[in-house]
Amino acid sequence: MTTKELQKLNKLEKEVQVLKNLVANIVPVDTEGEYKDSFKKEMKAVSKEKSAFEYSGKGSLLKKLA
Repeated sequence: MTTKELQKLNKLEKEVQVLKNLVANIVPVDTEGEYKDSFKKEMKAVSKEKSAFEYSGKGSLLKKLA
């Protein structure tokens, strides 16, 4: 290989590394794994239910607990 070809190869390798870093930052990776489908379905169902408490200000939770 000529010097010019080696320089071009090095430039391409740097560009590939930059693109890999961009993709890695865009696509999050969950290091703990995926949730089970049954758990996801249960959480969706629970999230649609009416909550037992409605937040209405910084003192409302303390009044409810007292």
